[in-house]
Amino acid sequence: MIRHRKEPASSTLNRFLEGIKDGIEVGDVKYACFHFACYCAHLFYVGESLSVASEKLIKQSEFIGGFKQVQLNHARMWHQLNHNLQGLAEDKFLLIGDDETKILDSWLETNNSMPLFSFYLIKLILCYLFGDYQQAIIYARRGKQYLQPSVGQMDFGVYYFYYSLAMLAVCSQDKAKYFSEILSCQEKIARWSNHASDNHLHKHELIAAEIAKISGEHEQAAEHYDRAISLAGKAGYLHESAIAEELAGEFYLSRGRNKIAGYYLNDAYKSYWRWGALAKVRQLELKYAPLLNSVDELNSDNGDRPVNIEPGSCKACCNLAHLDLFSIFKASQAISSEIILDNLLSKMMAIVMENTGAQKSVLLLQQNSQWVVAASGLMELSQIDLPYIPVSEYHELPNSIVNYVQSTEETVMLDRASQSGIFIDDPYIIEHQPKSVLCCPMSHQNELQSILYLENSIEGAFTEQKLTVLQALLSQVSISIVNARLYKDLEDHASVQKSLRQKEILLQEIHHRVKNNLLVVSSLLEFQSSYIKDPHVTKLLENCQNRIAAMAMVHQHLYGNDELDRINFAQYIESLLNNLAYSQGSTERNINLILDLEPIELNIESANPCGLIINELISNAFEHGFRDRQSGNIWVKLKRNSNNQIVLTIEDDGVGFSAEQNLQNSNSLGLELVCTLVEQMDGQVTLDKSVGTKIEIVFDELDYHSRI
Repeated sequence: MIRHRKEPASSTLNRFLEGIKDGIEVGDVKYACFHFACYCAHLFYVGESLSVASEKLIKQSEFIGGFKQVQLNHARMWHQLNHNLQGLAEDKFLLIGDDETKILDSWLETNNSMPLFSFYLIKLILCYLFGDYQQAIIYARRGKQYLQPSVGQMDFGVYYFYYSLAMLAVCSQDKAKYFSEILSCQEKIARWSNHASDNHLHKHELIAAEIAKISGEHEQAAEHYDRAISLAGKAGYLHESAIAEELAGEFYLSRGRNKIAGYYLNDAYKSYWRWGALAKVRQLELKYAPLLNSVDELNSDNGDRPVNIEPGSCKACCNLAHLDLFSIFKASQAISSEIILDNLLSKMMAIVMENTGAQKSVLLLQQNSQWVVAASGLMELSQIDLPYIPVSEYHELPNSIVNYVQSTEETVMLDRASQSGIFIDDPYIIEHQPKSVLCCPMSHQNELQSILYLENSIEGAFTEQKLTVLQALLSQVSISIVNARLYKDLEDHASVQKSLRQKEILLQEIHHRVKNNLLVVSSLLEFQSSYIKDPHVTKLLENCQNRIAAMAMVHQHLYGNDELDRINFAQYIESLLNNLAYSQGSTERNINLILDLEPIELNIESANPCGLIINELISNAFEHGFRDRQSGNIWVKLKRNSNNQIVLTIEDDGVGFSAEQNLQNSNSLGLELVCTLVEQMDGQVTLDKSVGTKIEIVFDELDYHSRI
């Protein structure tokens, strides 16, 4: 009964089954029914698939079906909750059929605390999930008087979790009425999360997000939502991950960030679907239909038609573990540093051809209500042209494929374009005989913005993995194209003084959107990690996530800074290390981070690679430096030397490198990335292995080319 205080709650299920069996064998009906009720409740608490849980409950019901009805009513309420969420009940709030009032009265008359508490707890859960928050609070307060027998059990934490969420849902209407009680609940959950983080830490993070939301602390709220989603997913709490995704979506909707809200709400929709809560799925369809693109994805059968491969699909997410991090880094730099449209398109086309293996690429843009060829490139010429001519005047494209993508907004990927498929009669295909073809739509705010066409003379040149990389890049580039066009409009504006302020706002928006897009990629990695059993692959995903977070933080600091081209790098390091310390469990492992940082400012050209370097070295120290130790220290220093160069020093008292190892032959992707980035910054790196590990990097700030 108390295993959940230290271990994942899923470890309790077999013990309850043993209790049912023992009670049957010795004829102790009350004992068996008690364990059956606990088993039913815990199947819900741990987020078991509702259909699978229902089968298990039916099996156990048949096993002890000879017992009297009254002895099983307590357990049957949890089974009814399961049915209600699956959408199998006419009245989604009813728990014990037509006799509910009669049975409730009998429990009240005998003061039967345990079934009474479960009754009010289940009503609280149902009312919260289906949006009747005031009634949820009423049931929570009625159930509070019967809470004592559940102290120390899993029910206790679940009660305070849903009670807090219900109060937070209405708190904005009367903050003084609820806020102190919310904080009291949060303190309890915080204590439990210190001992059983798998069961409670994500609950604590989600409530912290909602508290930050109603307190107007939007950046903190966003961070707490993402941590809640990640932690719930890792711990296997699919239903509570869905709740966190839904609340995150509502948070971004309240701020007018509809596209970001759509990402989270689609994730929530998929999570509820996978959990089996079809009644909740239908509620989301009714409430957020314009933002949901998962409905067709989950319900449709694509047959043999070209499919739109979403980066959020499970297979695509799996491939994200192998994303070329240098490609993502280049794309991030292109987006953040180029707001001149021609420069942006040239950089984008070069990156796309480099990372997909395309021999030919053509980009079509909508301009003044017509499609134009904005950019084209041939790998053999290593040249990007920007013709800006109407598509009707450009004859180096298969028009049937372009027209198909334009009308359906679906991706076309062909391995033998000239030999099979519906496009073999296209005049261009007949004349040029391309083997591999990839044609992708690029949308912005649900409107088709551009089309990218790629081809190669080798069969099978384009794979789903390459498509995943491409879509990760294009999702960010499409936003940058819009911003580049806005920038051009501003340059053409008659009043230069007026446009300067508009450009500043635009740059802020660019940094904010780049950060959000990077966090979307990070969220995809977090989401996928919960479905991967291989710890090596899980670690790869975690490392990818930390690298992306390091880049996103640069743009977060730029967005909140008065100077849009520079950040206080000492403050950035503190934020980055707080995130790494949290993800690496530094407190639990007794690893101290000791900082000595001068308030040095860096431009984005230097801040991005330097941030990634710090991320790699600190992550490497956490992962490898203290494997045989119970505690340790990591020192981080940021100074200027006598030559006014920047000196970054990272030192630890861990196990250190072996005698034959150095930075160049470590066989580590992270340390290889460090050496590459130091070279990119024209810096020098030295390694001292005398005591632990000490790495010192000396560099000058890279030149920043003004763009406003």
